[in-house]
Amino acid sequence: MRRAALLLPVLVLGAGATALAQDSAPDTAPEPRVAAREVLRMPSSCRPGDRVTVRVRPEGVTLESMRIHVAGLEVVRLTRVDAAASATVAVPREATRVTATADTTGGQALYTTRIYNRCPVIREERPVVGGGED
Repeated sequence: MRRAALLLPVLVLGAGATALAQDSAPDTAPEPRVAAREVLRMPSSCRPGDRVTVRVRPEGVTLESMRIHVAGLEVVRLTRVDAAASATVAVPREATRVTATADTTGGQALYTTRIYNRCPVIREERPVVGGGED
């Protein structure tokens, strides 16, 4: 009888500790700090055909959501991005702002923007050759 009385508190404490261990969150490493320029990449100038490709490289983080706005309108939305991805968007002929924003699962907000002017037409200058007698 005396043994049963001593074992009962040990069993109750053991069951409580097991329940606490199951309820606690697993040990996860904190999300590394990242800069927008490390994750979101946009070309510095427009390309022929007036298209811009936004590249996403979430090294070590997962993006909860990623959005691309062209001239203030959302044109692309991606969710749960954990690998390299890209999106190509059309840009109007006039000067236009393209903005990419992302939120990581750890709560970091990333933002980058760029203004694209109309793609310049590159003319090849030909040298003047010949021309007559001296």
